[in-house]
Amino acid sequence: MPNDQPNAGGASPMYIVDEYPREHYVPVATAGAYKHVLLAGTGGVGDTWICVRSPSAAAVASASETPAEEGGQIPLYAVKIPSMRKQDFLPQEITALQHVASIPAPTNRHIQKYVDHDQSGRSKDANWLASEAVIGCTLLQMIQAAGDMLTPLPKPLVLTIALQLCDALQALRDMDSQFSHGDLALSNIMLDLEERGDKGAPTVVVIDFGRGHSRTSPHEYDLDLSTFYRVVGKIAELQRDPTADQDPLWDSFVGFVASSNCSFDKAPYETFRTQFQAYGNKILDSMSEEDGEVMDAMLKEASKVMLKARAMAKEAVDKQNQD
Repeated sequence: MPNDQPNAGGASPMYIVDEYPREHYVPVATAGAYKHVLLAGTGGVGDTWICVRSPSAAAVASASETPAEEGGQIPLYAVKIPSMRKQDFLPQEITALQHVASIPAPTNRHIQKYVDHDQSGRSKDANWLASEAVIGCTLLQMIQAAGDMLTPLPKPLVLTIALQLCDALQALRDMDSQFSHGDLALSNIMLDLEERGDKGAPTVVVIDFGRGHSRTSPHEYDLDLSTFYRVVGKIAELQRDPTADQDPLWDSFVGFVASSNCSFDKAPYETFRTQFQAYGNKILDSMSEEDGEVMDAMLKEASKVMLKARAMAKEAVDKQNQD
């Protein structure tokens, strides 16, 4: 196994990404707690790396320091490391993730799961934050893959995403603090390919709570609700079922979303769910084999980075066990 320290060359790309150098490498920033597999993305605050937990004694003060397989899969973690000038942004996200961890099952499957964070006490800021990695794609990646493949989004996929996202945001709003995500971009909504529901539909997971906050009053403008309708409207536009004009319920769905987008007083989540839950379940239950194949191929294409991370992590741990 390569050592935990970054170097200029000769190291395995499994842990040292020479072609994408960064000021902070994960093993150094996390004091050996995690080893990076690959870079998942770069945002306004810093980098997010897909990692395995280090087997070293310095990793975590628990009995499960060695990467273990759960259900045949190696646990992967998304470790966010802020840039030097953005370290003061991380504490808000840590607090938000710890707060929303109280959302009960089964709805909590739609919320990013906090694991741990920098508690070194070296400064008032935090050097890193770890959460459970979602093996899948963002809605933005899904839309890009659909465009590259010239593939319309299957109607069942559009509806199940809309309804699951509705459940996630309703759960946040139902908290005593009336919690708001605050940044519901297409890149902050993921589809988990390893947690599938009926007909192989992916599980929607809301991530990146860096702007999460409690609403100051019930009358505060609900940004999440407004963004919800924009997101659903965007993916509904990409559905090009030639029989859609023969489906009055689909027309009603599209019209409802468009109307809410144009109105200041948005229809609440409860109204949306009441209107379309039964229809969404029916459409998903009756999804054709062809739609299922299209959905699966498109989501796998969109999830190439995370599926690669899964394979690379397995390779690394297998090599470690051999050594």
